[in-house]
Amino acid sequence: DSITSHYYPHAATALKGLVNLFSMPPHSDWDSSNFIRHMAELKAPIAREAEVKWDVIHFNFGLHDMKRYNAAGKKDREHGTMQVDYGSYAKNLEASIRWLQANAAEAQLIFATTTPVPEGEPRRRSEDCIKLNEIARSVIANFPSVLINDLYAFTLPHHSGWKRDSHDVHYNETGKEAQGEKVAAAILQALENRKK
Repeated sequence: DSITSHYYPHAATALKGLVNLFSMPPHSDWDSSNFIRHMAELKAPIAREAEVKWDVIHFNFGLHDMKRYNAAGKKDREHGTMQVDYGSYAKNLEASIRWLQANAAEAQLIFATTTPVPEGEPRRRSEDCIKLNEIARSVIANFPSVLINDLYAFTLPHHSGWKRDSHDVHYNETGKEAQGEKVAAAILQALENRKK
């Protein structure tokens, strides 16, 4: 999602000279069902980079899954239905992990929890964010090798100071930089663990 694309430059700065960092896919507005649909599209860059050994894959989806719209297609956090329901999110995440394990078997997978949603955001609910993170933990419990980078817990204590405005899921430069450094640290730790 766009949170990923916002912290990516800061992660890249923190990892410069230490790793070869790639951002895939080029889109930043996919929900979990898009990942499934575009597996072939995602596989193409991996095939083109066949000479590259994928050591770590850090991934997330959630913010677009929880978007709520009413029957008229309008943003509606109160009465709308989620773009991807809880059950489908769980199935999509499980299928995505299995696909990643099959297509990048040597990579350490790291799932980032979805960052907090402010109260009053026009098409998302804070409780949906919490629930999707709970579902993700439950699914990942069946895949012991997959690590979790808890960006939700990391961001929550700083949410009021880092958010861009009171109804925005995005973050200011301080927040983006901190999240990028947290992601970089998780990647470096995963690489260190692989050496051991």
